[in-house]
Amino acid sequence: MELRELFNEQRIESGGSAVLLALYSPIGLILLILRIFIGIHVFVISSLLPKFSLLRRVILRVLQGILGFIVTSEGSKNHDEDVTMVVANHISVFDHVALNLILPCTVPNVWNFPKFLSWSMGFQDMGANQGRQSLVNNVKQYCAEEKHPVLAFPEGSVTSGRAGLLKYSVWPFSVGQSVQPVCISAHRPIAASLSHISSSLWLDIMWFLFVPFTLFHVKILPVMKKRESQTVEDFAREVQVAMATELKVEATKFTSQDKAEYIKRRTVDSSTTAESAAVTKLPPPPPPSDPAPIKTPPTPPPSPTQKEPPKFNFRQSWSEKETSGELEIMVRQVKEVLCDTDETVIREDLVKTNSVDATITNIVEGHISPEPSPAPTIEETGNAESKDNVTTSPGAQKFYDTSFAKTSKERQQSLLERKQALMAMARKHYQSKDGDK
Repeated sequence: MELRELFNEQRIESGGSAVLLALYSPIGLILLILRIFIGIHVFVISSLLPKFSLLRRVILRVLQGILGFIVTSEGSKNHDEDVTMVVANHISVFDHVALNLILPCTVPNVWNFPKFLSWSMGFQDMGANQGRQSLVNNVKQYCAEEKHPVLAFPEGSVTSGRAGLLKYSVWPFSVGQSVQPVCISAHRPIAASLSHISSSLWLDIMWFLFVPFTLFHVKILPVMKKRESQTVEDFAREVQVAMATELKVEATKFTSQDKAEYIKRRTVDSSTTAESAAVTKLPPPPPPSDPAPIKTPPTPPPSPTQKEPPKFNFRQSWSEKETSGELEIMVRQVKEVLCDTDETVIREDLVKTNSVDATITNIVEGHISPEPSPAPTIEETGNAESKDNVTTSPGAQKFYDTSFAKTSKERQQSLLERKQALMAMARKHYQSKDGDK
């Protein structure tokens, strides 16, 4: 399984579902506006009533049903009140809200949310920003003083919940000898995913209020205990496999850090592709129009003792002034694509081709060198024999590629190879000069 299969690449599926969603949009916008006002009242009520009271759960369950949060559950007979740690899979930003309606828990803030946002969403600061050991110690102290369990999402990040589970973090399994696994699944009547890989918190909230409803299903699994001969890592893996089997998905070894790196690569590749497409689609500048000829009176021939003045090409001078601005724009366009190529080389070829695409093709295919040809000096001429004795490896002569790489990874590798070749060439040149001394 590939990492990208664990996440939703887009919010809305294409096809007939997108058409139905477009027809539903006017109703969804009305629901969104109404639910925003109702959500303010829900927030006020949840802040005033005691957190773990039965009255608060009943009222919130009704109000959250109006907001579109419908929660069903099974496996309540497997719940053990003596267990201090509850672990669940992570499929949305409101998993803890759905679970708290069935099984009241305290959720530690491990996402570095601001204090007000953390408090409003029901999270509690337990020192996660001070390190894992500090978090484990604070959770143990809380469990020793309070009777309500602590809820943890060991995946550390949201997935689609349809393909696999991320590798579990070990800190929830370091608190005690047993955990209460809980499986969460969700369904919507329209084809709009709960989240996608590049979505934000507020955008997910808006979609929850926009759709008709989101049906959460919470299934409480039997308590799992750690064996004496079992390490914390093995225990976490055992719980992950058991929950993946129940959800009928794969227990992968990808971590939340792998997801973060994948998002970075995806963002860089998208921006690089967009920039390349924008440069490729730029039309070539129009050729300069010829100015009308200007009649000048004839000049008398110079006397034998008077030197003839240099000829002045009025047509060439006017064309250079007219196209200098456009030429610099074209040079910058080529420079954005081939940043390692000297501007002098780009400018000389643009004067010949008058086309950004043609100049890029000439440089990429090796028809012209990306470096300007240096003029020979007296010192270089005098030391020609000593320089002829210096030999360089074939890799040191690779200053450009014969073809333009298709992916950003290949272009980055090509740039690295050219840098190494230039450094090797400079090092050999310096050693040869030092040997001459």
